[in-house]
Amino acid sequence: MKNIFKTITVLFAAILLFSCDENTIFEGDPGIELTPVYSITLLNNNGPFKINIYKEKAILLEYANEEKVTKYSTTNFVDNSTETTYDVTFTQLIPEDQGDGTIVNQEVSYDLDGDKTAGTGTLVINNGIDPAVTHAGIAITEEEIYN
Repeated sequence: MKNIFKTITVLFAAILLFSCDENTIFEGDPGIELTPVYSITLLNNNGPFKINIYKEKAILLEYANEEKVTKYSTTNFVDNSTETTYDVTFTQLIPEDQGDGTIVNQEVSYDLDGDKTAGTGTLVINNGIDPAVTHAGIAITEEEIYN
């Protein structure tokens, strides 16, 4: 009787071992890569917690806090930065529903200037309607984040 149980156990283990097929959802290229951004913090005037401006993609991420992020499209991105200064301008596109099902993009211009050696600068945001908002003494860093 013991021999039958041993035989069945070994047979069952062999079937289990050889019937397993490696199958994973993580095969192939994950499509995740590091993307360079300008990261802006220490905004004043009730500004967002943090802003990430993508250098190579038309994207702006605005962090209301560490957990809430809003993604916007950008256009007219111009980066005239040098080894010692930041000089970036672009337009943020904010989609607005017109009530009839159509969506129109509100355009908000950004002008980022700063000193790379100090990591500080000024960000001017202008929506074309209200007076421009100036965030002085902001912290600017260049980072690579996963996209």
